[in-house]
Amino acid sequence: TYETTTETVSKAIDGLEQGIASKHKKRVELDTQLKALEAAATSVKPTVDAINAILASFGFTSFKLSVAGDRGDMYRIVRPDGSDARSTLSEGERSFVTFLYFYHMLAGSTSGTGTTEEKVVVFDDPVSSLDADVLFVVSSLIRRVVEQACNGKGSAKQVFVLTHNIYFHKEVS
Repeated sequence: TYETTTETVSKAIDGLEQGIASKHKKRVELDTQLKALEAAATSVKPTVDAINAILASFGFTSFKLSVAGDRGDMYRIVRPDGSDARSTLSEGERSFVTFLYFYHMLAGSTSGTGTTEEKVVVFDDPVSSLDADVLFVVSSLIRRVVEQACNGKGSAKQVFVLTHNIYFHKEVS
């Protein structure tokens, strides 16, 4: 009886181990397929649209983003007349575009899987070289991030704002 039971249990264990190995192999295959599909579906269009919506909501009209490249996986900065603004951007405009991209990435994911993780966000003097209008936009957006963190919404769990600009500090706080 012992030998029969031992043999039956051993066969059951072997069967379960083979089943686990088979399922693991299938999962690896499916993960590979998922990554390939996500790579094909990923586009900068949502980012471009979101940044343009932020610019429009604050009445900022000196430039906007548009999708570029054959696959639609790049963007470019254009002036209102449609001309390429890359070579004519001021230092402040470059800083502003960089900030907007960072702001948009806070809400999303940096991985292809689309999963977001909790973040500690540090804004290190984001307003150097910015004029008063852009300073207002940046301070308003940072206030949104802080409010979301305080309310437990969004992926930012803690926010640090570092600045030497007293006006910016007043606007953010």
